Amino acid sequence: MEKNFLLTFSMFLIIFNIGLFYITSNFSKNELQREVETAISEYESISYTFSNTYNDDPGSRLLDYLFSQYSRDQIYLKIYNGDKLIKSTLPIDIIQDNNKIGIEKTANSKYICITNHSINSPLQITFMKDFSFLTQKQERLLSTLIVDFLLSLFVGIMLYITMKQINKPVSNISHELRTPLTNIQGYAQYLMTIKTSEEERFFASEYILKEARNMQKIIDKLLVMGNICEGEINKTKISLQQLFEGLTEAYPNLQIQPTTQNIYGDKMLIQTLMRNLISNSERSGGEIILHASESRIILENKDDFIDKDILNALNKKLTVKAEKIYGYGQGVHLCHEIIKQHKGSLVYESTQKKGTRVNIYF
Repeated sequence: MEKNFLLTFSMFLIIFNIGLFYITSNFSKNELQREVETAISEYESISYTFSNTYNDDPGSRLLDYLFSQYSRDQIYLKIYNGDKLIKSTLPIDIIQDNNKIGIEKTANSKYICITNHSINSPLQITFMKDFSFLTQKQERLLSTLIVDFLLSLFVGIMLYITMKQINKPVSNISHELRTPLTNIQGYAQYLMTIKTSEEERFFASEYILKEARNMQKIIDKLLVMGNICEGEINKTKISLQQLFEGLTEAYPNLQIQPTTQNIYGDKMLIQTLMRNLISNSERSGGEIILHASESRIILENKDDFIDKDILNALNKKLTVKAEKIYGYGQGVHLCHEIIKQHKGSLVYESTQKKGTRVNIYF
C-alpha cells in the first residue's frame, strides 16, 4: 500500500507541476509577445510624432519635452537626422541595424529594442523600452511554482503519515482477529465434514456465534484506540483473579498464582493484551507463570531468552523482522497501544539465567 501511495503521489506531483510549468511558460511567452507588439505600435507613433515635430521646428523645445516624457514611461530614444545626432537617452549603446527588433540585457534590466523600423520617417530612430517588470513577474511566478511544489510535497508527507496512522489499527485488527477466525473456520469445517448430533451442532453453532461477537467487540475497541471512530475506553473495576481464571480456558498450560488485586480498565482490551502476550510466550515454549504484584501484572517464561537488540526493539515498539523474533514479539505494538490507553507501560526483561519477564504497569 505504501508503494502504491508513493508511486501515485509522485506521478501526481510530476504531472501537476509539468502542467503548471507548461501553462506558465506559454503565459510568459504570450505576455512577451504582447509587449513586443505594444512596443512596435509605440515606436511607430513616436516616429510619426518626432518626424512632424522636427520638420516643423528642428530646434524646438518640444523635442526635449517629448524625450523627457517618454523617459518617464521607461521608453528611451536615440534619433539621427542623417549623420547628425539630434538627442539620445539610451541607457546603453547598441548597433543601429536597419529594421531590427530584439531584446537587450544589462545586469539589472531588460529592454525591447527597435531600430529604424519605420520606412516612412526621414529620421533614424532607435527605441528601447524597459520591460524588467515582466521578468520580475515571471520570477515571482517561478517562486510561486517552487513554493507550490514544496507545499504539495509537505501535504503528501502529511497524508502519508496520516495514512500510516489509519493503517496501524487495521494491522492490529488483522493480527488480533486471527485466533477467533481460526476457531470459527475450524468449527464450520467440523460441522460440514463430520456427522454430528443435534447437541454437538448446537454447541458448535453457539461457539461460532460467541467468537463472532467477540470479533465485533475487538473491532469496536481497536477502532476507538486507533482514533478512527470517536469514543473513549470504558474503565471498570476488574478482578485480576477472575481475569486470570478466564484465560486458563484458552491456555491450559498457563500457571496462575492467586491474587486479590483489582485494576481499573477496559476488560475486553485487557483480555486482548493478555492473550497476545501469553500467545507470544507460549510459542517460545517453556512454563508460563502469571501473577500480580503491587500495581503490575507479571508474565514469566523461565525457558525463554530474548536477545538484547530485539529486547530493546520490543520495549521501544520498533518493528522487528519476522525471521528474527522466532515466535515472540508478534503483536507487541498492539500491546503497547492498549496499555497506553490505560496510562500505563509495558516493559520486557530477559536474561539467560532467569528467562523472560513481561511487566505490565498500571
